[in-house]
Amino acid sequence: MRYLLERLESVTESKLPVYVGVFLDDSSRARLLRDFPPKHPNVYADHVTLVFRPKEGELEEFDMGEEVEVEVVGYAEDESGSAVTVKLPPKLKRLSQRNPHVTISTANGVKPFYSNKLIAKPDAVQKVRAKSYTGVVDGFPRG
Repeated sequence: MRYLLERLESVTESKLPVYVGVFLDDSSRARLLRDFPPKHPNVYADHVTLVFRPKEGELEEFDMGEEVEVEVVGYAEDESGSAVTVKLPPKLKRLSQRNPHVTISTANGVKPFYSNKLIAKPDAVQKVRAKSYTGVVDGFPRG
């Protein structure tokens, strides 16, 4: 029992974020939603996940608090969700673990993670004229 309590304490004391991402500022989020209106009731449109469950040493590679631009280059939607694909600045592209995107919206009962499946479908992503949005590199939960 003592081991379990110590383990629980070490997990809850951990300062590691659940994920590191680029969090869009309010005006960029508003523009993104205007440019790509949500098609489903659950609206997100707030960040690009760079690394999910980062390891201790990985955080040092990110400049937390750095303002960056992401460029929307594609759009995908189906009955379960909608998302935009983005082009990251070179340094973040190197550090990112997956295809960078922003989940715009999902249907009821569909988690935002679904966007990974959506953008991986053949011919799902349609190219769009590039548009830039501003965000900040940070961890979630945000402090």
